[in-house]
Amino acid sequence: MRASTEQQLKTLADLSVNIGKDPLLTQAAGGNTSIKIDDTLWVKASGKWLTDAASENIFVPLHLNNIRQRIKSHDGDPAKSEVIDALLNRHSNQNLRPSIETTLHALMPHKLIAHVHSVNTIAWAVRTDAQQQLAKQLDGLNWAWVSYCRPGLPLTQSIARVMQEKSFDVLVMGNHGLVVGSETSEGVYALIEEVEERLKLPVRDAPEPDLEKLRSLAAGSQYDLPQYESGHAIATDATNMSIAQGGSLYPDHVIFLGAGTTELKPEQDILKLTNAPAILLVAGAGVLRRNDLAKGAEELIQCLADVLVRIPAGVALSYLTDEQDDELLNWDAEKYRQSLAAQR
Repeated sequence: MRASTEQQLKTLADLSVNIGKDPLLTQAAGGNTSIKIDDTLWVKASGKWLTDAASENIFVPLHLNNIRQRIKSHDGDPAKSEVIDALLNRHSNQNLRPSIETTLHALMPHKLIAHVHSVNTIAWAVRTDAQQQLAKQLDGLNWAWVSYCRPGLPLTQSIARVMQEKSFDVLVMGNHGLVVGSETSEGVYALIEEVEERLKLPVRDAPEPDLEKLRSLAAGSQYDLPQYESGHAIATDATNMSIAQGGSLYPDHVIFLGAGTTELKPEQDILKLTNAPAILLVAGAGVLRRNDLAKGAEELIQCLADVLVRIPAGVALSYLTDEQDDELLNWDAEKYRQSLAAQR
């Protein structure tokens, strides 16, 4: 007997919560899930956390065929507010906006889709030799690679070109993350587990932070210590510090923490900083974060540390360009996510 819409949405909610509880898979409002029921695509709302599915309706119903036609004709991105109304199913909650990645979910043929920001995947996907290395790690899986481009419709169009050459159940996106698709939630879990096992990387130990020094530096300023102590590994380890200062590695870092990172030099007075970056790196001591940051930013500080400790020393990395950073920071859809993060 076919499951009802309510039962299928419960399956999607349970999947979302389970994925969302793992910080090595998703952080803050990052990541998204979807299910296709007849001609309706139910996709996670922009700015919502996957774990929110445990307590509220976070899914937006959209006309699937309408979205697919727009992808083919390059006629409007569902992340843009002016085209959302044309795509909303009559059952929609008008207070929610669909995920930035809605077109990706619509394009892939699988019934259930999960897009996660797996730190193991990202640690591979930021390497300049990522595609070659992943070919070895994922051999035997039905997988594909797509190089970085801006999330949303541009990324979907790149994926569409890949799909013209091959089908896949696993997609690794350069400098971004992992997408898996299956007809069942069990299939989604199995694929994520398989990929995580194959891409699991050793964690490099980092020296303990100098909390006394950090508190002394922050005294009387707009900075204090981050929520998660392990986030200090960004600056206590020289390799991590060097990589972090190279630039932005993935989109959500830019959205929640700004482009790149900033070191507080010994000669600088924290009270006289003319610019107030989201985080300050104090070499050998740890990290200070601006005290007005939303919880989502705290999650991304931890994510950066989790990624950095998994990147081997000496490998060549591919950073986002200044133009790509600006593209994310000036995108209305991401400004909307930032506003929701601030309200949370």
